[in-house]
Amino acid sequence: MHRTVQISLPSSDSQGLCDELAALETVVGVSLSKGISIKPPGDVVTVDVLNKGADDVLKLVRAASEKHEISVTTSEAASFIDPKNSEKIEDDVDEAIWEEMETGLRHQGRITWNFVFLMALGGAICAVGLVSEPAPQAIAFAAAGIIAPGFEPLAKIPLGAVLGRWNVSRNGAVSSLVGYAVLIASAALVMFILLKTGSVEPVELVGNPEIEHIAHPTLKELIVSGAAAFAGILIIAA
Repeated sequence: MHRTVQISLPSSDSQGLCDELAALETVVGVSLSKGISIKPPGDVVTVDVLNKGADDVLKLVRAASEKHEISVTTSEAASFIDPKNSEKIEDDVDEAIWEEMETGLRHQGRITWNFVFLMALGGAICAVGLVSEPAPQAIAFAAAGIIAPGFEPLAKIPLGAVLGRWNVSRNGAVSSLVGYAVLIASAALVMFILLKTGSVEPVELVGNPEIEHIAHPTLKELIVSGAAAFAGILIIAA
């Protein structure tokens, strides 16, 4: 999707930034509203830019932020109608920008009660799946993968490294450790209850072929796992 970037900045720097933004080929429109920003005080610059040029816009904004107090918001524009630039608009790409990915993962990968409970529920479902027949087992594993939000914290680790935001990587690592510790503890507790109540026999767990696949993955399992992980990254970046 195309992007609209709104920048609040001091009046002394707004015109210069507008001139730099207007010079970018991927910028479709620039507007300047004088004196309407209350916090931070100053002007508001609104930029309509093609998605592939959003990073160039944010680079200019980042350079301006080193000199002045600036507030920036980004949003997706449903469509741009500009007959003179129709070819450029049609050739635009649909990718998330780094800042939006970081913001999305920041909210999704935090340690909250919802996060903890969902990881625990995912672990409980996995435990039942390990001692189920093949069809219910596949359903249980798929359901646990959807319910347990374990991917987003892991994705924050490389994203923080790419952006040089080590606090993002650290938060992702902590969330992953806490989340998967809860998942494992929940799965162990459910399995303990199933065994103690006689609902399952130990042989059902030990003799389950899926246990062997998890403990000693073959190339087939590694390909499926790697492809799924890569697909998750592409979904976040889309």
